[in-house]
Amino acid sequence: MSVYEQLPNDLLAGFFVEISNNIRKGLLSEAMYHEIALIKTVAEKRKISELDLQRIYEEKVKPQYTRTDQSDHLSSAIDILIAQPD
Repeated sequence: MSVYEQLPNDLLAGFFVEISNNIRKGLLSEAMYHEIALIKTVAEKRKISELDLQRIYEEKVKPQYTRTDQSDHLSSAIDILIAQPD
C-alpha cells in the first residue's frame, strides 16, 4: 500500500499538482514521475480524473496558502543558513 492511499482527496490533489509543477519547472528530477504514477493509480481507484485533481487543488488546497509568502520565508531562511560560517 502506498502512502498516497491514506491521504484524503485534497492532499492527494495537492501532491499531484505540486509535484507536476515542480517537474515542469525542472525543480524535481524526472524520477518523480514514479510518484505521479502512484498518485494517478490511487486517483483511478477513487474514480478521480487528472482534471478532478486539478479542480480539487484549485478549490480546496490553493486557497489555504499563499505561495509567495511561504517562498519568501523559505528563501530568507536558506539565505541565513548559507551565510552562517561553520
